[in-house]
Amino acid sequence: MQDYPLLARRTAMIYLDQYSRGVNDHLIPLLAQLKYNSVLVMSNYVQWDAAKKGGFAHPGGATKAEAARVADLARSYGLEPIPLIETLGHTGWMFYGGANRDLMQDPQSQNPFAYDTLNPRTYTDVVLPILTEAVQTFRPRYVHIGHDEVRNNDRFPARENGKAVGFEKLFVDDTMKLYTHLKSMNVGTMIWHDVAFADAFRDRIPAELPKDVVITYWNYSPAADYPLLDTIRSAGFPVLGAPWRDPGNPEAMARAALKYGSQGVLQTRWSGYFGNPSLWDGQAEQGLAYVRGGASAWNPPAPAQTVPEVTYRDLYEPTSLVPQAGTLVDLSSAVTRTLTDPDEKGWILKGPDTDLSALPRGDVRVGSYRFLVSGAVMTKGSRGAASDLPARVTLEVGAKADALAFLHTTGWSHPTVRDRVGAYEITYDDGTKLTVPLEYGRHIRAWTEPVPTSMIAEPAWRGQTKDGLDVAVSTFVWTNPNPGKVVRSVTVVSDGKAANPTLLGLTLIGGGK
Repeated sequence: MQDYPLLARRTAMIYLDQYSRGVNDHLIPLLAQLKYNSVLVMSNYVQWDAAKKGGFAHPGGATKAEAARVADLARSYGLEPIPLIETLGHTGWMFYGGANRDLMQDPQSQNPFAYDTLNPRTYTDVVLPILTEAVQTFRPRYVHIGHDEVRNNDRFPARENGKAVGFEKLFVDDTMKLYTHLKSMNVGTMIWHDVAFADAFRDRIPAELPKDVVITYWNYSPAADYPLLDTIRSAGFPVLGAPWRDPGNPEAMARAALKYGSQGVLQTRWSGYFGNPSLWDGQAEQGLAYVRGGASAWNPPAPAQTVPEVTYRDLYEPTSLVPQAGTLVDLSSAVTRTLTDPDEKGWILKGPDTDLSALPRGDVRVGSYRFLVSGAVMTKGSRGAASDLPARVTLEVGAKADALAFLHTTGWSHPTVRDRVGAYEITYDDGTKLTVPLEYGRHIRAWTEPVPTSMIAEPAWRGQTKDGLDVAVSTFVWTNPNPGKVVRSVTVVSDGKAANPTLLGLTLIGGGK
């Protein structure tokens, strides 16, 4: 039996910022395990020497030493580092702190986005020195210079001398200047496709570019096909397909890349500058896209990954599963709604086609933990179908615990992530209490939202309703700061919002003597 990739280049995008060590040290081994072989490293805000000298070094940017460390770490895992320095457009980095205002493409811009290609200082003081530093730091085979969406925010050309030259020539001349500079250091050039291969320029700009420029074709919408990959390859350029996070997008892009003879795929990630930690808590769906994208790039015809959240959690933060003693709490006496709804009087009152009847019941393992699942301790919410439920339900426990595992969900969704929707009140035998807040999207989310935005709550179970709706529930594990005290009771508290906390299982972990 053989296992080999059907696409040669499998690239994933990562970020450099002040949080880089805490995230990339988890992420790079994960990407290697997912069989990527290169990383596109967003490097706009690295504290380059030229940026320090010019007064536009961002304090939240990674140091050059950190950039070099990440490049070395990537190589140690078999991942080729490719720095991305966004140029021509998306160049807010060079105007940080009010610097370089004379280099703005559009002098009237309130948030400068593009630079003036006819001002020599753009290149002598900023762009070329930074590209040189990037090459010295990363020692790459390629540098990605961006060149996308260059006219999306500012007028371009905006200055009279630029208007006299015309946009197409400004674009080509800038690309060639950077290409030639990189070529002098034996480094290749990559760009995004959207300007060079726009309908308005497709017959002219590509003809002016060297055929060894790697074109990265981005399209973030799931589609049956991406024929522009074939157009770019037929024009003589090596091309990569670049999907994003929506289910179906990485999978379809990989199939199209294979179909049209592309070099491979580039799994993008757009979590925002200085937003590295959100990959775990806030925008975890972009981490799940790494899993789906890696599997699709290795074997495009294969079925899509069905539970990428489990793989993502296991690879990003691997733990050794050691059996632990515990206590399963019987919730049956406190159940306020049944999981099955044969008569529109159970679950969320929508009938048997829209209930949780597929969730295993009894003494069952759900995810990493065992629970006694009998029904739902559903609390009051603002929806009419939950208006008659209690706002508080207290469960008697009477045992010590190192941690508490809550198998839970909400009956309905909530529009604001990180908004508190309820809590668990922990009461000890000595009368003291602790409140464990439940923030929506972090600790708890609706059963109808199977794709998590945060990995704080562990993926536990995923299934479907009878009418084919994808559903899921998660486990939130709370570490008890007072393991020596007996937990007298746990109270499920609702704040009365649409997302009403609903407890399905409670297990006490540990709690020896």
